[in-house]
Amino acid sequence: MSRQITQPVNQVRLTNVAVVRMNKHGKRFEIACYRNKIINYRQGTETDLSEVLQTDRVFTNVSKGQFANKSDLQKAFQTKDEESICKIILLEGQVQISDLEREAQYENMSREIATMICTKCVNPTSCRPYTQLQIRNAMKDAEFVVHPTKNVKQQFLDCVKLLKKKGVIEIERAKMELGVFLLLLSDEDHDITDLLHDKRNECIKQLREAGVTHFAKEEEQKQHQLETQIIFQIDPSLYRAVDSTMKDIINKNERVNLTIRLEIIKQVVTMEGDAQMDHEIERKEKVKIIDHEVSQQRIQQQQQQSKEESDADGANEDGIAATTRDIENVAIVSDDEVDKNSDTDDLENSMSAKNKKKKKNRAAAAAAAAAAADATTSTRQSNKKATKKSKKAKRREKEEAMERTERKETEQKRLEERRKLQQRTEIDDDDNNDDAITAAETTNTSNNSAETKSCNTCGGTFESQAQYRLHFRSDWHRYNVKLKMKGCAPVSEREFLLCDSDAFFESF
Repeated sequence: MSRQITQPVNQVRLTNVAVVRMNKHGKRFEIACYRNKIINYRQGTETDLSEVLQTDRVFTNVSKGQFANKSDLQKAFQTKDEESICKIILLEGQVQISDLEREAQYENMSREIATMICTKCVNPTSCRPYTQLQIRNAMKDAEFVVHPTKNVKQQFLDCVKLLKKKGVIEIERAKMELGVFLLLLSDEDHDITDLLHDKRNECIKQLREAGVTHFAKEEEQKQHQLETQIIFQIDPSLYRAVDSTMKDIINKNERVNLTIRLEIIKQVVTMEGDAQMDHEIERKEKVKIIDHEVSQQRIQQQQQQSKEESDADGANEDGIAATTRDIENVAIVSDDEVDKNSDTDDLENSMSAKNKKKKKNRAAAAAAAAAAADATTSTRQSNKKATKKSKKAKRREKEEAMERTERKETEQKRLEERRKLQQRTEIDDDDNNDDAITAAETTNTSNNSAETKSCNTCGGTFESQAQYRLHFRSDWHRYNVKLKMKGCAPVSEREFLLCDSDAFFESF
């Protein structure tokens, strides 16, 4: 045992303490605070230091209870007032968070992101929102990672983009419903309706240039003599552009008696009410029809590509044959001309010249044929690049399917081997138990051999004196005595119970 004990044995550990740490001038300063109060103080909701701090002292190590020296505080903070120093550390220091608090923080942030997605996003086909459980499962499948210091709204936008990119679920931002209201303050002008109509058309034109496509029907829009409105739906990302265009229209408005304003009618547009079976069936049938049309278009495109490639290959082969024929005809014509010109010369010189020229013509024809063959091979390679890619993809798919089947087979083999091993171990355990039981019985019999008694006639053993006496009065003993008198072998108790002893006794 050491002579010096730096910490007491009966030290009580601080349980409800959050440590805020700050390093300054090469030294560490810490303060002890209550949990979940530091954030409230930094946000301004809590102003009383006594509700935030466990104690108003500054430490160098909170867990060991070591206080900071006042000279160090003066050098680092230019003051010895510990209350003001605690305020500085609270605002600028680093909070030491435990694992459980960090997990709770991640869970709360992911829940906030999921609720924001539920309230602001919908299914594009049904225009209905998803449940929070569906969004949480989709975030796990898309492998979305929550950032502890990032803004929740920015993480919401990043999560929606990731879900769209990975295609885990069909999702999009719910549209906003806006309205542009045009109001005339006086009816002095005679052409009021024409003025409102022209201004309305001008606003619609400007909104379409800004990217607005979904306008409400004219029957749904309220129109009066002095007032008219334009109702439309936009993606929330276009709100700033629409707002800027409407500000430009309002600034360009020259008439004093005409007011134009932009209002938000609905923040989120979703399908309300219970879902009807007929509408859902129609929607699903439309989706199936669209998917079928898309698949047919893809098949037709693939067939057209294969036809074009086959036609290109046939045309290349015909061109090669034509070029080879032309080269051979040229060689023959040149040979004939050489024969005609060489009649005046000697026979040997003419033959040698003919052979040389024939060889040259043949070499030129072979070179031209080789060049044509290279050109055709290059065209074939360029035409078959797309087919090669598709073939490679098909090969990869086949290889992946083979690997999957092999994995399944290996897993099935492993399961069978495990079952066999389990059966063997169970059998071995049963055998070991039986051996242990027999050994125990033999030990018990060896230990109780002095106490137990046996019958010489029947061969049975009895643990007590009372059972031994009752045996001599039993039918089994009498039966074995009769057999012994007749010179027969005795019978066990099981055999005696199977035989008809009453008939045997009647015979005697």
